[in-house]
Amino acid sequence: MNKISSRKPSYVFMGRIFSAHTTNRLTLQFNKEELISVNSNSNFPIIALGGIDEVTSYKYIQLGFGGIALQSHIWNSTESVNTFKGIIDILEGRDLIQIAKHA
Repeated sequence: MNKISSRKPSYVFMGRIFSAHTTNRLTLQFNKEELISVNSNSNFPIIALGGIDEVTSYKYIQLGFGGIALQSHIWNSTESVNTFKGIIDILEGRDLIQIAKHA
């Protein structure tokens, strides 16, 4: 038991950062400045969880998160692989038009 309790986490999850999409409007569930502060002062990466899609994926990185965890947006998509690849393209900067369209 001591071995397990003395280990530090490699990362932690935090979510839901954005509320559900309603009328194409995203609402932060937390204060933007607090999120940036928490992320910059954390001793380990904070992985954003919930509300991630093509619109919000890049915004999580702008808020200082160490990564994102994709869930229902991928699984509920009719083209899961293409949806996943689209988000990866956005995060890697290959789809700058998509980012600008939703910024």
